[in-house]
Amino acid sequence: FTTVSSTGSFSEDITGLQRNEQYFYRIRGESGGDVDTGSAQSFTTDNISVSTVTPPSSKGVFSLTLRAEVDTFTGDNTITAGIELVQGGGDFANATVKSETLTSTGIVEKQFTGLSEDTSYDFKAFAEVDGVRVEGSVKTDSTLSTTMSISPTSHNFGTSDGQSTKTFTVSNTGTASLSGLSASGLSGDFSENGLNSSTLSPGGSTNVTVTYDPSSISDDSDTLNISANETASASASVSGSGIPEDPSISVSPSSHDFG
Repeated sequence: FTTVSSTGSFSEDITGLQRNEQYFYRIRGESGGDVDTGSAQSFTTDNISVSTVTPPSSKGVFSLTLRAEVDTFTGDNTITAGIELVQGGGDFANATVKSETLTSTGIVEKQFTGLSEDTSYDFKAFAEVDGVRVEGSVKTDSTLSTTMSISPTSHNFGTSDGQSTKTFTVSNTGTASLSGLSASGLSGDFSENGLNSSTLSPGGSTNVTVTYDPSSISDDSDTLNISANETASASASVSGSGIPEDPSISVSPSSHDFG
């Protein structure tokens, strides 16, 4: 109740109401035992709903781009809408939060960077207006992985007195595309002819050929290193033994008649 000493207007704040509900009210006045009431009026509180959109609009090795959709909004105020992110199974009280202000329904898209490779994350959408908060369902997704394999992982060229070759297969076993593939590590009597491709899609493979050409009688060994995307790598060991070449003998002249 509000006490007034003359005619005029007044206001009262009423909190704790439910969203999207119709409420009725009327003015009541008392003076000297007399009671009078105004006509009944009504209003409907604002309604708001939000959804967590999946799958992510994009995924990287260290990033996720996530979306929240404000599906319903009735009212004249602005909405704060966004996304909360935690590592899989984490407490949303410690979430990373990204949001923006909307004036109507729509999509909020936010990129979260600095994440860990090949890691599961939980996320959910939220929206707030006039102290009322609604949340979307919790969703889960993972960052991409950069892994590769090489086959075979070792090769022995055996004994050799000349040039011999071996082909190795490099495969992308991760969920991210590999780029900048390069081969290194070989020297001396071992060499490689370069990868057939510098990029690999997930599940893809390419070849590299190693040549062994011993220059002396010796036991040789080395390691073939394959790298890509700064974090992905694989290696294979090679070995072999150089032996003397078969001797070559010639006689001159090839014949002679002593008469």
